[in-house]
Amino acid sequence: MPAGNPSISIIIPTKNSGETLGKCLEALARQTFKPLEVIVVDSFSTDSTVEIAENWGAKVLRKAGTQASARNLGVEKAKGEYVLFLDSDQLAGEGLLAECANLCLKGFEAVKIPETFHGRGFWASCSALWRNTAASVEEAIPRLYKRETLLKAGLFQENLKLWEDLELYWRVKALGVKEGWSKIGVSHLEASSLLSLLRKAFSYGQSIPAFNRKAKSKPQKGKLKATLSTLRRLLSQPNPPTQTLGCLLLAALKAAATLLGIITGWRGNR
Repeated sequence: MPAGNPSISIIIPTKNSGETLGKCLEALARQTFKPLEVIVVDSFSTDSTVEIAENWGAKVLRKAGTQASARNLGVEKAKGEYVLFLDSDQLAGEGLLAECANLCLKGFEAVKIPETFHGRGFWASCSALWRNTAASVEEAIPRLYKRETLLKAGLFQENLKLWEDLELYWRVKALGVKEGWSKIGVSHLEASSLLSLLRKAFSYGQSIPAFNRKAKSKPQKGKLKATLSTLRRLLSQPNPPTQTLGCLLLAALKAAATLLGIITGWRGNR
């Protein structure tokens, strides 16, 4: 690494992520700007996740718990001046790390990274269509932070399974840090199974009551407004009718699963 360049640690939480982790790490290996380290924080996977991580030269840490707790451990162990949070199903675009390093040199302490969603199979493509449409109306959250800034703001709330990155961003933003946008983004690989998509929505719903108890602000109204804006934008686009209908059906099913999760989470914490 040339003298004067910022050092970046990449932190990736995993749990049975063998299907996508190799692609994620391969995309990082192709970057022209090399990270100081890649840290995979694994929640005791029973598949090939750890083997894949080690084969690509990543540092593997073990910690059971939430994604927030995994990221916190990664930050605590990271040696880089900056940390970049990726998920195991996200692929860094060509030149992303070089772009981030350039923004760090310009004094940005938080960097937002565009995200596009891709899916193979009907339900995955419908999910990707919805999320790509939603990305144009929802508030973006930084993925790269100066490590010192995170420590000053306080790390992720480890009991949160939902919106933990948003809650942390609120605290970082209150510090008045300089924020920037990367011109290069990441690609997100959507799950192809309808059951997996609904299980995830249910799990998020279960987490909303806990989030409301712990967080000072509640983003539900903003999320509902963004959902309605996404719906209007989706219906105004010239997408194939079958995909649009599938997208609407999936959104309805996920809303029902989320609501069921909220009820379950609320009853479980009475």
